Amino acid sequence: MGGLDNEACEELRNKITQRLSEKWSLPLDRRRSRCSTDTHNKRVVIALSQRYCDKSYQYWFCYSLQQRDFLRQATDGYLALGVLDSGKMFLIPLDVVDGFVKHVYFCKIPKRYDIVVKTIGRSHVVRLMNHSDGFNLTPYEL
Repeated sequence: MGGLDNEACEELRNKITQRLSEKWSLPLDRRRSRCSTDTHNKRVVIALSQRYCDKSYQYWFCYSLQQRDFLRQATDGYLALGVLDSGKMFLIPLDVVDGFVKHVYFCKIPKRYDIVVKTIGRSHVVRLMNHSDGFNLTPYEL
């Protein structure tokens, strides 16, 4: 499968930003995959994935240490995951991300976490190393 469709990515990033702005009744300033508001110290990193035809996972998201550091500089940091084929969106608070991300694959070069997700029924589940159940994203759906 080729690279991500830039137009579809931009559309989904805008949709996530708009949904969050409405949810929080705050304007968000978006620069590529990062959103923030200075007045309420909220920050969001948006990661997107297309569907892959792998049996062990259907979606792959990259979450870098730079993105993590950006979120940690705010009072409220969030990782937003967007699924291109279905338009599903998940908003995960940073403390929750910090809890499960230590159980996913870490790539040393470039310094990033590879978050792989599989659909099980109607749920999207993050595959965790040494954990058979995984981490269910359903409660974090926007």
